[in-house]
Amino acid sequence: MPRTSILLTLIVLFLISVIGMASHYDIPVTHYIALFPLVILTHLVERFWTVEAEDGTAASFKTLLGTMVVAVSISLLLSAEGVTRWMFRYPETLGIVLAVQFLIGRYTGYRLSELYRFQDLITESKK
Repeated sequence: MPRTSILLTLIVLFLISVIGMASHYDIPVTHYIALFPLVILTHLVERFWTVEAEDGTAASFKTLLGTMVVAVSISLLLSAEGVTRWMFRYPETLGIVLAVQFLIGRYTGYRLSELYRFQDLITESKK
């Protein structure tokens, strides 16, 4: 799900900026940030039931298992102290992660290159 990973990366960037601004102004926000995993779990449950309705129970559990494997792997990778320290010191690294997600994933939405590629069609439709 490249779109989901891209969306979650953008949300993490947003949360890091909120934490940074809040710490600058001495505003406690950590109890609000703790609700973020609930949003992700809610999305996963909704997606599970959508896949179950469309493709059946076996496909939904296969998708759920794959999601859990990826989540645990990423959690173990990011729990390393060096990685955590690096991400908070250099949050622009998430921009590189985002670029890699665009390149690796089979993103089927609009790409920035398509805006350039179909520029003639866009200008013709505005006329």
